[in-house]
Amino acid sequence: MSTEKQPEESVHNQQTFEVDNEDTVVSGPHFPLERKIELLEELRRVDTDPGSLEEGKEQEVEESIRLVPKIVRELVSMDDDPTLPTLTFRYFVLSTVFAAMGALIAQISWFRTTSASYSIFFVQVVSYWLGNLMARALPVKDVSVFGLFKFSLNPGPFSIKEHVLITIAASAGASMNLGEIVVSVKDLFYEEQMNPLAALFLMWATIWTGYSFAAIGRSFLLYDPDLIWPTALMQSAMYRTLRGEGGQTLDVSRKQIRVFWFVLIGVFFWTFFPEYIFPFTSSLAVLCWFAPHNDTVKFVSSGLGGMGFLNFTLNWSNITSNIMVSPWWTQVISFTAFVVSIWILIPIAKFTTVWNHGHPLPIMTNRLFTANGTQYPFIELTDKNGHFQQDAFDRLGNVYMSTSSLWAMFFGYATFISAFMQIVLFNRKKIWTTLQNLWYRKQHSFKDRLNVLMSAYEE
Repeated sequence: MSTEKQPEESVHNQQTFEVDNEDTVVSGPHFPLERKIELLEELRRVDTDPGSLEEGKEQEVEESIRLVPKIVRELVSMDDDPTLPTLTFRYFVLSTVFAAMGALIAQISWFRTTSASYSIFFVQVVSYWLGNLMARALPVKDVSVFGLFKFSLNPGPFSIKEHVLITIAASAGASMNLGEIVVSVKDLFYEEQMNPLAALFLMWATIWTGYSFAAIGRSFLLYDPDLIWPTALMQSAMYRTLRGEGGQTLDVSRKQIRVFWFVLIGVFFWTFFPEYIFPFTSSLAVLCWFAPHNDTVKFVSSGLGGMGFLNFTLNWSNITSNIMVSPWWTQVISFTAFVVSIWILIPIAKFTTVWNHGHPLPIMTNRLFTANGTQYPFIELTDKNGHFQQDAFDRLGNVYMSTSSLWAMFFGYATFISAFMQIVLFNRKKIWTTLQNLWYRKQHSFKDRLNVLMSAYEE
């Protein structure tokens, strides 16, 4: 009897044996006995070159990368290290700071007619610097919390996963809570104060409801490699540029950062001067220059309460970065909707008084009115106990809204219906397959590189 062990590299630590000079395979830890026939055929196909299996693995990886759309391959890393630190002390500190800051700005902006933006790209850049600063300044020390658990103040270099998680947490938390609408309206307009605990639970419920719908949509929107998200791609490019991981040298990354700073300073002045030094540049109404005292011309050309026809702006706050983030086809659809609504429907309502039945109401405002055009006194509709007063309503009459506000509400609801119709008409087969997989507890069948990387983590 002769026993010969194959080279360890040729089969990647998989044990094979020859018994009595026959192709008999002994069961090993990686090769069950019932698969011996398949194993023998596989071994006959494998060349004795130690790199043959590695070559096959490389081909498999290349095929999985090929399944990823080209634009994603160019901007997103195709490698991952599951051992990088994630939920660290740095993450909790920085995510709390940025989420609280964004939530404060968003909540204050809700009570104003003009809102202040809170850019997530700002969070990306500043959190990267602060994270690296904490990695250099904090001591390498374990801290115990009442003997229940302990954590490290400085687990090592600031990882890209910490960076991403901080940005995600800030993006999720830096938004106003829709439950606050109920609480604030009761307090401001009806002089009723909700119990603080009830108000807190109401706002939590609105957030958790939104996240539950996001969890449902996750199965439809996350795994399919054909579904790309332009804003997420921009953020991914920013992550890699900050860390010099975009396939270029560190010098090139530094040059990109310098360009970023130049653009940032330029946009700052581009925003500051039109907003505070030269406000007239925010709305350059060309037609109004030729007929400044004509009310009809002012309505047609003005961008402040008018149609904005042949109206130009030099204020970056009005331009925004959507022109660089949104795909071309979505911008075309948005502009078409703007033309139909503002340049066609609004003038019809303005000059014919068809929509408001002849009542003297403003066309563009968010206020509510009585039939004679005065502001509606809502506080008179209820008594001190919050009970509705029918006689007050009979005396005041119906509530009237501006044409633009009514259309905004109508098209807002129509958006949801059109979204469902879009899904049913063009993506029903894919959605049905996903629903079947969810019903039978099956995993998705996407084999692209990003899904392979995500499979290393528990759901």
